Amino acid sequence: MATTKYSHAFLVGKFNGDVTPESLAKNGWEQQILTQEEYNDRLSMYYKSHVDAMMVADGQQKPDFLKDVHHYKISYEEMRRNEPGHYEICKVCEPVSISFRNNEELVSFTFMLCNLHLYLFPFNITLVAIEIDDNGSEIDQLRMAHRQLINWEENINTIASKEFLQSLSPIAKLLPDENLATIVEDGNNLKIFQIVQLDNKCPDDRLLFEIATFSPIGSVCGNESYSHSEEYFNKLIKENTVSTYYNWKALSLVDSFTVLAGEGFDSWQWTNLYFPLIYLRCIFEKTFCFSRNNIYRLGQQKATKQLSEEIADMERYYFYSTISYKFQPNLVYASIAKGLDIEAERKELARQVKEMAKKEMEEKKEKEEHRRDLITLGLSIFAVFSVTWDLCSLIKDAFTNKDDHLTPMISLWVALTVIVIFALYFFIIKKKDNEKN
Repeated sequence: MATTKYSHAFLVGKFNGDVTPESLAKNGWEQQILTQEEYNDRLSMYYKSHVDAMMVADGQQKPDFLKDVHHYKISYEEMRRNEPGHYEICKVCEPVSISFRNNEELVSFTFMLCNLHLYLFPFNITLVAIEIDDNGSEIDQLRMAHRQLINWEENINTIASKEFLQSLSPIAKLLPDENLATIVEDGNNLKIFQIVQLDNKCPDDRLLFEIATFSPIGSVCGNESYSHSEEYFNKLIKENTVSTYYNWKALSLVDSFTVLAGEGFDSWQWTNLYFPLIYLRCIFEKTFCFSRNNIYRLGQQKATKQLSEEIADMERYYFYSTISYKFQPNLVYASIAKGLDIEAERKELARQVKEMAKKEMEEKKEKEEHRRDLITLGLSIFAVFSVTWDLCSLIKDAFTNKDDHLTPMISLWVALTVIVIFALYFFIIKKKDNEKN
């Protein structure tokens, strides 16, 4: 079985802890701020609005809405700069490992824990990323290990070595009960951004599919019960892949974004640009839409005005697809967005706003009609009393003497009876009309 020449991954999810820049600084997290040179380097490739929505830099001027954007890191690696914008690893921390069973076999998988990341975004959304390096791994063990890791809540406390759990303590301290299994809000799985480079000249579609779907190596189109159908394989390869050069191809799915590369592949832009500027952007968009749609499904929706204002802010600062002057980042963004099905989430959110607006208009109309009905009823009652009073006065003056109180009383009771009958009829007819509508 082949081994990787280079393999690097980020495990990503919506963080379950409530953090602020102040609390992170107190707990030893280091804020990541681009130098002016690094900032200008990114502006030469990406639109300023996009970079400002994702990163913090020296001398940067950004709108108030984006001032909640921060990046904090705990690093387990020492870096040395060897040319502008490029780094090489000098020293990494001691290896960590996970152990799990594959059928009856116990598998121990060792890798390097590089960095822990927390990315703060507007609307109090924080994304957590665990950056790992597993160069030289046997390919089938790598896909099994990555599958174990994305199923974080179910597995982490049973598969992680003591050293791995200790290395994750900076994250655990920020969780409500310090239980690492609850790192992702709502118990969702982690997603993975993974880069795998082999010694081949160009990537193989079947191997790419197997790594991306965490399927046994060699199982594509096979006869085993866990083999995917050829139709499904062809559909994903045709619709969910992106590639611009012969030596790499990427497959975008809901739970994973996988780059399979061959000789001559430069991974730097993928880990230092595409992950923080493109993949995280898509995860934030997906998280925002999903959280608002989920609230709506649970019957706890926000006011239409507030939600509309939030969407307007997202449309202005995040919901646009052209992010770079160069062609490749735009293609990568489109592919990741398609894999995460962000468009469907946005359509659902738009439908939600329309339904809420329609409901609010109907409620407003109903209240207005009810107010008019009460005014009409009040005027009717006043008119009946007025007519009755005048009638009583006429009857009394024309047909009775001053001491006759019986006739006016009878007239008054008749008037009250008419009013009650009129009111009952009015509300019964109104109720039937509402039920028909």
